[in-house]
Amino acid sequence: MNSIVLIVLSARKNDEIIERIERKIDKIDVNKIIQKINEFRDEQTKTNVKAFDAELKLEEYKKEQEEKYRDVVKKVLEMDNKFTEKYELLGKAILKINKDKKD
Repeated sequence: MNSIVLIVLSARKNDEIIERIERKIDKIDVNKIIQKINEFRDEQTKTNVKAFDAELKLEEYKKEQEEKYRDVVKKVLEMDNKFTEKYELLGKAILKINKDKKD
């Protein structure tokens, strides 16, 4: 008999617990949760857009820097060619002077 009483009391206790859980579930404001999810999604979208814009700007900056680098290399090579020409002429002039001195 005691076990039956315990089973009945346990069942009532479980029913009370289930009722409390159901009441708490009913009190949950689903619209508020949906609103928070939407706000979070909107913030995530804004963050993604900012990241995408930053990537585009970075790519543009990278291209500009590559172009500047190519221009600098081109100018350096042009100057190197001019110096090579001048040193070649200087060398020829020195050889000619030496030759003229020997003659």
